[in-house]
Amino acid sequence: MPEPLEAQYYREYVTYSEVFRKKPTPTDFEEKLRGTGLHSIMAGLSFINSVLYMKGTLRAQLELVNDTFTPDIKARIAQLPRLEVRALYSAAQILFVMKTAVLQSPDRNDDRSDAMFGGTMNDVLLMANDLIDADLVDAVERVKDPDELAKMLLPHSVRSTMINAADAHNTTMPRASIMFSQVGKRADVLERAGAVAFDIETRFKALTGLSLEDYFALGWMLIYWFALGVRQPEKYPDNRSLNPATFFSQTRLDPATGASLLARLTHDHVSLGEAIRKRLSAGRLFSYDVVPFMERPLYQIRGDVLVPTSLAFLASRLSTGVYWILFDAMDSKERDGWSAYYGHILEAYVRDTIIRSFPAARRSDRRVLPEAVYRVGKREMRTSDVVLLYPDAAIFFEVTATRVRMEATRLMDDPGAIEDDLEKIVLKKTKQLSDRIDHFQKGHYSLGGSNATQVNKILPVVVTGEPIPLWTTTAKAVRHELSKRGLLQQAGVGPLRIISVDEVEMLEALVAQGVDPLDVLRNHAGDSDLRDVSLRNYMQRHYKVPPNATLQAEYVRVGNNGAQLLFGTHLGPPTQEEIATRAYDLFEARDRQHGHDVDDWLRAERELFLGSSRDFD
Repeated sequence: MPEPLEAQYYREYVTYSEVFRKKPTPTDFEEKLRGTGLHSIMAGLSFINSVLYMKGTLRAQLELVNDTFTPDIKARIAQLPRLEVRALYSAAQILFVMKTAVLQSPDRNDDRSDAMFGGTMNDVLLMANDLIDADLVDAVERVKDPDELAKMLLPHSVRSTMINAADAHNTTMPRASIMFSQVGKRADVLERAGAVAFDIETRFKALTGLSLEDYFALGWMLIYWFALGVRQPEKYPDNRSLNPATFFSQTRLDPATGASLLARLTHDHVSLGEAIRKRLSAGRLFSYDVVPFMERPLYQIRGDVLVPTSLAFLASRLSTGVYWILFDAMDSKERDGWSAYYGHILEAYVRDTIIRSFPAARRSDRRVLPEAVYRVGKREMRTSDVVLLYPDAAIFFEVTATRVRMEATRLMDDPGAIEDDLEKIVLKKTKQLSDRIDHFQKGHYSLGGSNATQVNKILPVVVTGEPIPLWTTTAKAVRHELSKRGLLQQAGVGPLRIISVDEVEMLEALVAQGVDPLDVLRNHAGDSDLRDVSLRNYMQRHYKVPPNATLQAEYVRVGNNGAQLLFGTHLGPPTQEEIATRAYDLFEARDRQHGHDVDDWLRAERELFLGSSRDFD
């Protein structure tokens, strides 16, 4: 039996022990950090993590190595095998070092030379790669049975994937804006949600002082501010950090409102240390417990300097922040209702995405059918959330907003917890799919007038609100349960596909190029090498997936709102008149002191030039 893919996964780091032929201990690691200033550590690691997020982990490796590692270490690393698919840097590693540094390093700048500080950081980062999974490596080396190995690696593959993987901000931000600002207030969604529905806009503004429009605009500009520092570091060196007073100096909002939003997102040394120690006392997996960074992804080095500990977490928090700000202000009963309401919003969003992909005027042989009522005896039932109908085939979509749990699953070595989550997220929805397909095949309802004799090929799909890690172990576990329970075993029913909402958006973008989603899903299911990895990985391997036009348009719209809100300008290069006006304002602010015309012009240009639209992705 071949070794499961996850058996290779934990060995993908380049480690200190490989480079120096000496295995580091936790004491070695902590001792290095005790002699290194925390301010410098957090600033440097913040930028590395931002580069990883903006440019992609593997693509960013060479650039980061050339910028941060000494010639001697680079020469040593160059001798190691399989470097093209291995990582010196990862989000999990960076956050592990940050957490340990907060607990161990002195809260000051590091005044040593760049060479000395850089050498220490080289050592610390490589040591972290040895230590982050040390217990797992030792355990795996003792296991010979493939099934036992797969079960052991299941918790690791879940937490490692979910910490190191990250959705792009130019999809999460516009998706959240559409869902909360538009879909959530639609009459059909409110009617379906019934008693659990409420006015999201009014409740959110009462809690934050911000409209949804202004919240997303501010969030967009926060991400874009730091993104410019990554994409154009020579032009925007100051964008590695953020000064709240300067950032909000031109906004038309009350600056206190902007400061309040930042406070929700920011830890300082004291609060972050307390949060880490509290969670450490609860027995969580220290190297992977990143909850404090997820809850507040900005770090205050000092009063006028904020940096993102994780730009990925900042983008996620700003995108889903509407949900969590409302959730945190509710009691337990209301939280259950809000979660149910969010499920209705997500279901409607997925249905809208599929409908947009197949307008009736484009193809007469494909139709999108929303959920409908039918009866089995006296019982009133509903069809699948969405059905994509072809002349002789159909794709049945069931949507779920249930997530992989943070505390019980992602941060514990407990395969049973993962099985429980798969039960709630996948298998529960698969039971619904199997029942709906069974009822269709037995003639309890038709699809747009077509019966089971005509539609004799069915592909079942579960759509999740957030990605769940799909590897050989999770896929094998799901297939085993489906077979044991007799689910989706009917004639003509293809293998279950589990995809996330972002992969539905990618399918929509491919459809615009003439690619048929049924072909994509079938080909993925039939690929012996890639059928057990995510649809995203499969599509990126076999297709050139363009940006989703709907999300791209919303992203630019929100960005323009942000540019106007914060800087009184617009996306794209400023006009000469705009630069001249701003330069004159700076001249006026200096009490009309002459001799700084060029400086004023350059500063005005720098403030107003927010990048052209092609820089948004």
